[in-house]
Amino acid sequence: MGKLRTERRVVLLVFLILVVLLSRGLLQRASKLPPPRPVQPFSTPPTSTSHRCSKVIDGDTIFCDGVGKIRLIGIDAPELSPAGGEAAARFLEEKISGAQVEVEVCPVHPTDPYGRTRAVVYLRSPSGRQNINEYMVANGYASVWNFQPCHVNADEWVPLEEQAKARKLGLWGLAPYALPHHPPFGASADKGAAAASQN
Repeated sequence: MGKLRTERRVVLLVFLILVVLLSRGLLQRASKLPPPRPVQPFSTPPTSTSHRCSKVIDGDTIFCDGVGKIRLIGIDAPELSPAGGEAAARFLEEKISGAQVEVEVCPVHPTDPYGRTRAVVYLRSPSGRQNINEYMVANGYASVWNFQPCHVNADEWVPLEEQAKARKLGLWGLAPYALPHHPPFGASADKGAAAASQN
C-alpha cells in the first residue's frame, strides 16, 4: 500500500513538472510572436436616404418627411428676421420645396445642439445630383461655415463664395455685409474679440 502511494506521488510530481515546463515553453513562444497590429480607427460612411422636402424653414434649415428638421452642413444663411433672410429662404424654397431630395447624414456628428439632423442635401436631376449646400453658397444666399467638419470639407466652397461676392450674386448684391463671415475651420476664431478684450 505504501509503495502504491509513493508511485502515485511520483506520477503526480512528474505530471506537475511537465505542466510547468509546457507552460514555460508556451509563454516563451508567445513572447517571440510579433506584437498585434494596432486597430485602425473605424470610419463610418455617410448614410444617404431619399425624402420629400416638405418645408423650407430658412436658408440653411429644411424639414423633410421621415427625417424632421435638417441643418445643411457647412453653410450659414441669415435668419428670417435680418435683411436677406427671407430672400435666402425663398431661393431655397423655389429650388427644393416639395421635391424628392437625397439626405446624406453626417456620420461623425449626426445632430446639432438643437437636435436637427446635420446633412448634405442633394437634388437629383437627369444630369446627376446637385449639392444644395454648395448651390446656396455659389448663388450668394449662404456663406461657408465649416463648424464641426464632417464627411465634406466646406472650406472647398470658399472660392465659390468669393466668386458670388465679386459678382454681387444673391444677398451679396443687397448689401456688402448681408451674409455672416466665418474664418476657415482651424483659423483663429475672432481676432477682433481678442483685441477688444485687451482694451
